[in-house]
Amino acid sequence: MSAMMLIRSVLYGVCLFFCQCVAKTESMPSHGIAYRLLSAHAPISMEEPAQSVLPSVPTQSSAQAPASLESAPVLILEQLKKSAPEKEIKPDALQRLVDQLEQAPSSLHAELKQQILAFITHDLSFADLYVLVEQLEKDKLPSLRFAHATVLLRAALLQKHIGQLASAQKLFQTLSGLSESFGKTEAITLLVDDQLKELANIEQVEQRKIGVLLPLSGSRQEFGLLAKQAIEMVFNTSLKDNTRSNAVLPPIELVFKDTQGNEEQARIQTRDLILNTHVMAIMGPLFADESYQAAMVAQAYQVPLLNLSRAEGITRLGSSVFRLCLTPEQQSQALVDLMVDAFHFKRFAVLYPSTDTGLEFVQSFFSAVEKKGAEVVGIESYLYDQNTFTTPVKKLVGRYYLELRQQDLSKEMALAMRQIRKSSVRGAKAYEKAKDRLSAVVDFDALFIPDTAKAVSFIAPAIAFEDVDLVVSEKDRQQIKNSDDPLILSQYKRMVGVHSWNSPLLVERAGKAVEGAIFVDGFDVHKDDAHVQEFVKKFESLTQKKPTLPEAQAYDAAGIFKLILSQNPHTRMAFLKLLSGLKDYLGVTGKIHFDTQGEAQKKLVFLTVENGEIVPFQAHANEN
Repeated sequence: MSAMMLIRSVLYGVCLFFCQCVAKTESMPSHGIAYRLLSAHAPISMEEPAQSVLPSVPTQSSAQAPASLESAPVLILEQLKKSAPEKEIKPDALQRLVDQLEQAPSSLHAELKQQILAFITHDLSFADLYVLVEQLEKDKLPSLRFAHATVLLRAALLQKHIGQLASAQKLFQTLSGLSESFGKTEAITLLVDDQLKELANIEQVEQRKIGVLLPLSGSRQEFGLLAKQAIEMVFNTSLKDNTRSNAVLPPIELVFKDTQGNEEQARIQTRDLILNTHVMAIMGPLFADESYQAAMVAQAYQVPLLNLSRAEGITRLGSSVFRLCLTPEQQSQALVDLMVDAFHFKRFAVLYPSTDTGLEFVQSFFSAVEKKGAEVVGIESYLYDQNTFTTPVKKLVGRYYLELRQQDLSKEMALAMRQIRKSSVRGAKAYEKAKDRLSAVVDFDALFIPDTAKAVSFIAPAIAFEDVDLVVSEKDRQQIKNSDDPLILSQYKRMVGVHSWNSPLLVERAGKAVEGAIFVDGFDVHKDDAHVQEFVKKFESLTQKKPTLPEAQAYDAAGIFKLILSQNPHTRMAFLKLLSGLKDYLGVTGKIHFDTQGEAQKKLVFLTVENGEIVPFQAHANEN
């Protein structure tokens, strides 16, 4: 078996093991008015698995990252090692192969040895592998001495893959000292030499070099170039050493690498930054698909990485991976907190695109609603490229499945239903007229739409066309402002949304149909704050564009790195500790710190539409 085959086998085994620990996402079924009528207007349950509308996701406790700087994968491996039984020989299948080898004639030894090596490479569990390493080191298994090199190689590659670099280096060094009688081939020798050189390379760190992964070419080039401008704005001034009476430090070198918005390029460029450029830490990438590859490499080499994407669960890869990006969970929780606490809303409906992002928002919104003791009473989906929304809106408000609303039908409607069954043309016309007069069922306080401003600009008029009033007028706003009565506050129903609503398209296309809508964002370009407006002014002068959330997040990430480097850390571990211990960094997106999972935490901003303009939403004194 070649050395490369051994590496592929180890990496495949590791990935398979951890993939089995992650719940699979299923499609989200539709629960509009038809479902609610059949369920006697009961809230959609998240308790009974058979009726749950939520895909299976890990619970907070099962997915929580460790508070220490040890990675979750490492802890799993350590638990396996501790739980491994004390055996003199390994699993039954391996035991049988060893017994056959000891009893077989010498003519069959070569074939049996190959079977044993294949079993160790492909089928031996991680826990068994650790025990086998210990048994061979104590020379308790002389009949398996020929496999010693293969066992050590797999263990060393595994330790390296999960970021245990010191342990991996020790195993490779032990393997380097073995003779051919322990199964050490020329291919293994060459591989071990390369691995030891690579590990020595990893230890080299240029303290003043920072790597930046951005899509600087390809279809996502515009986003990458704007983020690059924001990052460079931070490092255009000299840096003082906060630990030595403000002595001027050597300049910081930013090393930009083009990911091309591509997963493979992200992996290659991350390795290059670590092994060849020897950067202290890395910022980026911007998009989810490329971010997973970069984060896995950074975690394996224990290099601090501050990710700028909304890649789901990326910080769970390990303690070297942090993220500064507004997530669906943060947006959903902030929205629900405001709706329940300020407006006393208790019942919500959801209209969402059937995309991965849409599903992620639905999951997080359901979780946030449940935490606040509220309920989701209706949910409908639509295709991601849909531009007419009559059908999903009708389903949501009970004007589609009319046969389920017998109790609401007038005598005229009942007559029309009887006539239409006889194929009467007159009955069909009567039915259509009666159907148009049937009122919408609006049994929710707020409608959550996790989509773009463009999509919402089509959806809002479709909602109004179905006689669903989710508009808050100037008169309504005054009534809300002057009241502290929860009944009055809760009677004004609204549309609520996410940061992708924050675009001029929203009001330009939807007009009055979005008056009073409230959405959440992580950055307010109009905020009356000197620090924010200085950033906006400088960025606009450089790019002739106003900064948006991604550029603001890139700017804050660069500011955080600059602050950490001002404390002159000498190692990546020192940098990592300073990053994890960051407290209330004042960025343009707010005061930032990182939780134990490596997620940036900050106060979000709320925006609303008033008189055709997007303005900051101000909760009144009675709305808290």
